[in-house]
Amino acid sequence: MLGSRAEAEDVVQDAYLRWHAADRAAIDEPRRYLGTVVTRLCLDRMKSARARRESYVGQWLPEPVIDEAFDDATAGEALYLAADGFLASRRVQLATLAARYGVPTAQPTQLEFVKAGGLMSYGASIAETYRQVGLYTGRIIRGTKPAHLPVVQPTKFELAINLQTARLLGIEVPASLLAIADDVIE
Repeated sequence: MLGSRAEAEDVVQDAYLRWHAADRAAIDEPRRYLGTVVTRLCLDRMKSARARRESYVGQWLPEPVIDEAFDDATAGEALYLAADGFLASRRVQLATLAARYGVPTAQPTQLEFVKAGGLMSYGASIAETYRQVGLYTGRIIRGTKPAHLPVVQPTKFELAINLQTARLLGIEVPASLLAIADDVIE
């Protein structure tokens, strides 16, 4: 969610400090408490990073020109966008260019991308991922060494489809796919 392992480690460390300072007698469910703390810390960090970017008045480094990437698009091609902060911040631009050039696009775990006009998103559930982070944090706080924790694979995935974009691109989405979609933008 944060984009780097170092930031995730910082959040876990901050969660540990809050756990250590908390009145544990007042906490009925430690797992929920830790999950909430980690989620809020992640969201706070993301808001803080966004605020720093918006208030920065210095000279910006040149960014890649996204428009040029679509100039070479040919009929029948599709575009799968990585889960990346830069691409997520350009979701409206990417969806607009994809529609202009007739390129179906998909991105993992980005409902906002589908709402902006992308064709679909499919990926691990962000909420479930946060829950797992909270569980890991709880185990670490209780003394488990991180190296002894198993690698956890996602078990819950989310699918979102934009039917307006599908119609614009001339794609007929099967009813069976719509039936299992978590979100359908009409």
